[in-house]
Amino acid sequence: MTIKKIFLSHIHEEKEMALLIKKHVEESFAGFVDVFVSSDTESIMAGSNFLKVMEKGLIDCVAALYLISPKSVSRSWINFELGAVWTRNLLSQKDSGPEIPTIPICHSGITPSQLPQPINNLDAINAVDVNGWTKVFRSLQIAAGSRGILKNDLSKLVSEINEIQNSYTMNRDIIRALEIIGCINPNYTKQQLANSLDKEVKPKLNGVKLICLGEKNVRNELEVELLELSKSSLKDTIILEKFAVSQFFSPQGAISGTDYKVSFSVPHLFSALGI
Repeated sequence: MTIKKIFLSHIHEEKEMALLIKKHVEESFAGFVDVFVSSDTESIMAGSNFLKVMEKGLIDCVAALYLISPKSVSRSWINFELGAVWTRNLLSQKDSGPEIPTIPICHSGITPSQLPQPINNLDAINAVDVNGWTKVFRSLQIAAGSRGILKNDLSKLVSEINEIQNSYTMNRDIIRALEIIGCINPNYTKQQLANSLDKEVKPKLNGVKLICLGEKNVRNELEVELLELSKSSLKDTIILEKFAVSQFFSPQGAISGTDYKVSFSVPHLFSALGI
């Protein structure tokens, strides 16, 4: 039996979702397909030439899936890998060969209708749509030359993807909140904040579940966005205590804002910062 290869493209930050999909696809095909995931040690063995192994995966695959999020959609590797299989598919069909499905899987805040040109010409699905996954598995089955009824639980797959997607979305929104309150800016990066909290604050917490980042001045034009985050995706994760309306001075002149005491859930904040 020849094992067919399916290429799964993703960015490093979304490794967890990629490995989940790999697990479900391989279990569904019961050993008939192998899903190539660049972050998986079984796909790329230690000491292997990364680029050559990637090239072989792109050349040998019978289908390709692409995890597309607001973060990954503009990444060069995703677009490179997508273009490679897309071109292979065009050449294959030109020579009356088989179709090589190239399927974007949209998640964490981007939908198929929001995909940019030329990716929006592909038949993308929403990662939490059971009907979409039904079409994906049908396409993979045809591409792999597999017959019979696949044994999979797409509702379980979607439920597990949704859990991961929620964590990705929360992490993204926490970083945005940190930007709004000025804890992350061009002069003080996410990594610097993470290093500071990890070395100076984390050892002293002793089970504390809430950490106060102090009083922060929030500019008027950003206040609505911060309040919306605190009431929706970051509810119970960020706590804002309003003090007063104030002004501060910048090189551009006086800027109006509101002073808030800002506290975060420790586990969620540390997860977003990778601590």
